[in-house]
Amino acid sequence: GGFLHSGGHKLLEMMGGLNPPISYNDDKFSVGTYPWNYGTTNGKLREIVPASPGQTLKFRILNTGSMFALRVAFDGYRMTVVAADSEPVEAMEVDEVILHSAERFDVLVTIPDDAEIGTTSWIRADTLESRKQGYQNGIRAIMHIVEPNTSNVFSASLVADPSIPIETTTYHKDRLTLNCYSHTEALEVSSEGGCLPVSALRLDGGGTSHGAVAAAKATTTPVETHIVDWQFMASPQFAHFVRVDGGKWLQDAMFAGHSMLLPDYDASKMLHPNSAVLNVDAGVGAIVIWRSKTSMDHPIHLHGRKVEILDEHISQKSEACDQVKCVLSEAFTSDDTLKGLADIPFGKKPLKDTFILPAGGAVATRFYTGDPALWFAHCHMESHREDGMALILNVGDYQAPADGGWLPSDYPTCDSPFLLSQKEYPFCDCYINEDAVMGSSLTKDHRCSRDHLCFHESSPQSSLAYMPLESNGISVRSQYSIPPWAISLLIVVVVALVSVLIAYRIKLIALCNKDQHVGIKTTGSIEESEDSSSTEDEAKVIHSGIAVTNGVNDTGIAVLLINFQNEFCHEGGLLHHLAKEGIQKNETLIKAADLARVAREQGVMVIHAPTIINDSDEADMSKYSSEEGTLFKAKTWNSEFTSE
Repeated sequence: GGFLHSGGHKLLEMMGGLNPPISYNDDKFSVGTYPWNYGTTNGKLREIVPASPGQTLKFRILNTGSMFALRVAFDGYRMTVVAADSEPVEAMEVDEVILHSAERFDVLVTIPDDAEIGTTSWIRADTLESRKQGYQNGIRAIMHIVEPNTSNVFSASLVADPSIPIETTTYHKDRLTLNCYSHTEALEVSSEGGCLPVSALRLDGGGTSHGAVAAAKATTTPVETHIVDWQFMASPQFAHFVRVDGGKWLQDAMFAGHSMLLPDYDASKMLHPNSAVLNVDAGVGAIVIWRSKTSMDHPIHLHGRKVEILDEHISQKSEACDQVKCVLSEAFTSDDTLKGLADIPFGKKPLKDTFILPAGGAVATRFYTGDPALWFAHCHMESHREDGMALILNVGDYQAPADGGWLPSDYPTCDSPFLLSQKEYPFCDCYINEDAVMGSSLTKDHRCSRDHLCFHESSPQSSLAYMPLESNGISVRSQYSIPPWAISLLIVVVVALVSVLIAYRIKLIALCNKDQHVGIKTTGSIEESEDSSSTEDEAKVIHSGIAVTNGVNDTGIAVLLINFQNEFCHEGGLLHHLAKEGIQKNETLIKAADLARVAREQGVMVIHAPTIINDSDEADMSKYSSEEGTLFKAKTWNSEFTSE
């Protein structure tokens, strides 16, 4: 089960992590970086498995998906595990077994003698996604009880679904689960159950398989030890890296046009600079400690060799991980621990070619290196291998035989159309984002091998011949020739000037609003005026009908007093009855006088703007006439400025 094709999701990742949200298990570790699409059993969406009362069936269960682990169980039946990755093990009866991509388990299921003919039950394969997320994914097949010797005589369309709900609503507390690496699940089960790692299995006492005979030699030869670390960097990098024996973090890659099996292969010239290589001697035992900084379980697959699973270290997210990464486990790094691993007798542990590297955890393995050869080790999740989660196991500094006659006659040459069509992976020092949070940036110890991670070196924009500005990597650059520092300085100057103007404006408003801002709206013009309130220190200027009082210090700011005339302000004025109530209520004259006084003290210009009507202006005479006479008539007491 899994997804149809990862190509579309890979494109979204390389564009900045646009793929859908990651799903999690109950331990809050990731279980899927892509959404689940579908799953089948033997290629069918509704597989029906016939079984008869008293019969024992042997199932070889394989997870052929490319992302999700599956929890397999038979409703109403226990299963007996008899082999792991085709290597016989001592029989262990369990309720469930968890299989990650490429893992295989052989199990026996016995049907009771009193099983009712015609009944059906679910064969369940659930993902490890937490049901607390509000959904459940998985695959279903149907066990159908039939009469003996009639397994082929039934119509699938007539077989009813089991009466038990297809959804897995609960897991019973006394269940025993094999290949389980969950702290939460281990705490949930009762004393009758358990969450067992695969190392709980024991190799079948016979040990006669080809893999067992070869692996046994690891305990009778010199032993060398190596450490392989894996790391995942989340979006926008979305890349996996491998580090061998404390070296650089490499995003593994190979050149498509060079086969390491051809006689003329020269690793010094044809090996990709970022190819991760684990070099081991031939004919010795090798203990390899696999460690993970990722917050996800990974199925690690080694071609050509079966490894003993000596021990596992399972991390708790709250103790070993943050939202981005986990710390590397130190469980198997001390000399005493390594010696203890080397002393484990052969046959006490299972043999696997695909094993689970727990999230933030570690696995100790042992194998016999054998003759000089090249083998591939990688995460069996397709997208992770594509991202760089792989390495080459180079046994005995392998070199292909000079004559090449041992190769099959149809072995493809490097000039085949397929290989010529392949785009070679780039290589570069990864871009370091110094602004990244939570340690999510790549470092000077990382080497990248994918287009989207080498864009800062391989793109046309990164070429100095193409762009006039020197590149510091992936950055936003201006199309103008003005240096960035000059643009910044200009912005600072503009902001400073605006700030000064705002402060000056605030000061003026404060002067005008000592108690309460008062203003009277009117219009008009004058030709001349007298201001009896001017002091000896002030000079009155009458120009274009505006009376201006200049203070001692000219500040460039003015106070404008409009229509402060007897016509409005005093008894006897023809309009006083209209303005009297507002003037008294707001203390307009008192506050205006205070404002003018303060303004003069501060050197602020005071401007009086009256309305004055001349006898010669018939239009104005008509407009400003009333029953009592002409309003604001020139050279009368009514048009004069108020003395207050």
